[in-house]
Amino acid sequence: MNAEKKGRQPERFSTNWIVFLLITLVAVMVASAVLIRGRVDGGGGSGQVMTAGIGGGTSHFSNIDITDDLTVGDDTVIAGYLRVSASTTFSVTSGGTITPTGTYMPLESAATVGCGDIITGTAGDRLVLINTCSNTITISDTGSLKLQGNRALGQYDVLELWSDGTYWLETTFVDSAGNDLTVADDLTVADVATVAGLSAGYITGTVSGTIPDWTVSDDLTVTDDAVIGGLARISGQTAISCTNGGYITPTGSYQPLESAGNVGLSSIATGTAGDLLVLVNTVNTTITITDTGTTMLGGNRALGQYDSLLLWCDGTNWIELSQVNN
Repeated sequence: MNAEKKGRQPERFSTNWIVFLLITLVAVMVASAVLIRGRVDGGGGSGQVMTAGIGGGTSHFSNIDITDDLTVGDDTVIAGYLRVSASTTFSVTSGGTITPTGTYMPLESAATVGCGDIITGTAGDRLVLINTCSNTITISDTGSLKLQGNRALGQYDVLELWSDGTYWLETTFVDSAGNDLTVADDLTVADVATVAGLSAGYITGTVSGTIPDWTVSDDLTVTDDAVIGGLARISGQTAISCTNGGYITPTGSYQPLESAGNVGLSSIATGTAGDLLVLVNTVNTTITITDTGTTMLGGNRALGQYDSLLLWCDGTNWIELSQVNN
């Protein structure tokens, strides 16, 4: 009987071993599922806790370090700062080529140098070059660079470029020491722009070059000749409705008039010395400008439709220059 028990013992040992292996396998599978669902491993065992699964829906992570390219197929929303890490400072040599390693690219040089070229990036790349040393580094407008001219970067000056895949295109240049700002395209200011170079409403320096359209919303004083290559265009004001014996206040040099019937004006509000005023009757009535008060005419002027009267102000009086019956 003892021999029979001994003969069955290996069979019972084998069954227990199989059960142990099955229990161990189930435990490993459960632990793996928990690990995948509860932690993203950064590759070195120091991954960050994730509060939701990797599947559909919204996942929340703490810090994530990505060691290769990250492609986002939809919008990227950043609640805090957008922080670009600085690359290792690049030492520029005279006539040499800069090889950027990141968007924020500090530069230095052992002496005053001129850069020959910059290795072309990928379309959409942004490159910010900052000279961190006291020597001047000139970025030449040659090769893969499309600038507004050679850019001499003093210490802490900034040149921002954008790549179209073939060229580096200038977007902004800032002379930090001289406070000069050059913008290669349109500049939109959403609030008041305070410029230290403007004093008492005047530009203290000299402005040269070609300016496309320029709109001045307040007075413009020209202390030298004003040369106009095209038409001298005076904007028409809103027509003033005249009443008999009434008083008009012009709002601009070209001042249309209208009336419900034939009327005579008693006076015109005095302007500033040098003002020119063109009065035109725009309706089929007669508006008479009387030669009284501060209106110095060659006689009463009856303006029919489209007739005009040109006046000049000496600071006190409106003096007639011409009157035309059209």
